[in-house]
Amino acid sequence: SCLVGSEMCIRDSYMVEQARYMVAVYDNTHNMRSGTQQTVNYAKKKGLQIIYIHPDTAQVTEEDITKK
Repeated sequence: SCLVGSEMCIRDSYMVEQARYMVAVYDNTHNMRSGTQQTVNYAKKKGLQIIYIHPDTAQVTEEDITKK
């Protein structure tokens, strides 16, 4: 979780709350508790459709929220 009340936490939470889906440049296998990871996790909790773009390969994948 992010530091409650921090500007980044407020900004990221606001973006998720306003969004219908998320596009994230994100590598889950090499992620070390980043702000991006925290925002992606929050978006998952909120049930947003998430499209991932791998930062090294540009491979695009999509999280299928209909299977949850």
